[in-house]
Amino acid sequence: MDSNPFYSSFVYNEQTMILKLKRNTYFKLLISIGIGLLIFIISRNFGMFWDNVLFASKMGNEIYSNGFFDWTMPNEFDPGHPPFLGVILAFFWKIFGHNLWVSHLAMLPFMIGTIYQLQRFIAYFVSNNIMILLGLLLVVADPTLSASFVLVNPEIIILFFFFLALNGILFREKKWKFIGFFFLSIITYRSMMLFAGLILFEVLNNYFINKKSFKEIFNFKFLIFYVHFPELFLCYGDWLQKDGYKHILNLHGQIYGICQVLRNF
Repeated sequence: MDSNPFYSSFVYNEQTMILKLKRNTYFKLLISIGIGLLIFIISRNFGMFWDNVLFASKMGNEIYSNGFFDWTMPNEFDPGHPPFLGVILAFFWKIFGHNLWVSHLAMLPFMIGTIYQLQRFIAYFVSNNIMILLGLLLVVADPTLSASFVLVNPEIIILFFFFLALNGILFREKKWKFIGFFFLSIITYRSMMLFAGLILFEVLNNYFINKKSFKEIFNFKFLIFYVHFPELFLCYGDWLQKDGYKHILNLHGQIYGICQVLRNF
């Protein structure tokens, strides 16, 4: 069979495609690492403000002082969100020191990952490397995204796992889709809402783009894939009830009114 010219041509083309795919992956990784390191060097001394003081500094310092497995926050500033960012910062502070630049260092892997996933997302629509790079620069130039890159915040972590899950849907990579969805379900309430939005996107994408019927979309594999994630919401919700989250709800209810609280949630 090896002497068959058609078989040899098929093997050669397959090897060429694999080599090209590896080169494209390495190119995207180099671009992601280069941009990520450059942003880190520029922003490593940028301070925290607004919500990031709460999610990063206050919650991170509380976990840094009390231990990684004590997620109890003082009622004075407990927002009710999972302390995902605080745990990451406390972990990096324990290893590299309790410094501001270490907080930015903790964001670096997620920043590099977000840039890489953005390139993959753009590559879904265009194949030319130059066009992918130009598209990346156009997206990164957005003030909201570029501000997230230079600050210590949970949004850059959410963005990474959002695009990881989104690309998992588009490229039909269930492993990466599962990882993205798993972490979106435990970072913040905002990421949990994105989780629900991605499920809706997958249904609409399959219906309108892939031309599948609802019967084909809502099959056993689809349902079994998503059935376990609500358990994470319920477990955290049960922990909040035991940890006195009613106090937080009452506090915000007194200030804003229960209707506004439920609407924001």
